[in-house]
Amino acid sequence: MADLGFDFDPASAPADDRNFDPLPSGQYEAEIVASEVRDTKSGNGRLLALTWKIVAGAYENRQIWQNINIMHDNAQAQEIGQKQLRGVCDALGVAAVRDTEDLHFKPAVLVVGVQKNDATRNEVKQVKPLGGAPAPAQQQRPPASRQQQAAPQQRQATVGGGSAPWRR
Repeated sequence: MADLGFDFDPASAPADDRNFDPLPSGQYEAEIVASEVRDTKSGNGRLLALTWKIVAGAYENRQIWQNINIMHDNAQAQEIGQKQLRGVCDALGVAAVRDTEDLHFKPAVLVVGVQKNDATRNEVKQVKPLGGAPAPAQQQRPPASRQQQAAPQQRQATVGGGSAPWRR
């Protein structure tokens, strides 16, 4: 038991009017506002967790979360995840990415659906460039050395290490 230190009257507090229902299936203009690389729940891989924020329309400021397997013991899961990450990069016009902040605050169109196995949750089905045409690549980095091109399961994904774009 814990003492609040004051008497709380629920009737005097505002009601929580936030809506957590899944968004209707459709297309939404959005941008990545947060990202994190972490272990999968099963511990057999690494995933990139993206937080997308809708930036226009009736659902402005709502968020959608997308997890992408970037390294996985299962080769097919890893391939699917890397295709998804490529789709994100292509839509955002990012030629190469090491620091996930390079993906932040660039608009794209999300094709959103409702998860088949959980009708209370959305899923990002596809990321498309804003305006329909592929976004021009904004970064050109030198090709990775052969050592850097080693099998992804042999490499460790890192978060951070760079500085925020506005500090550069």
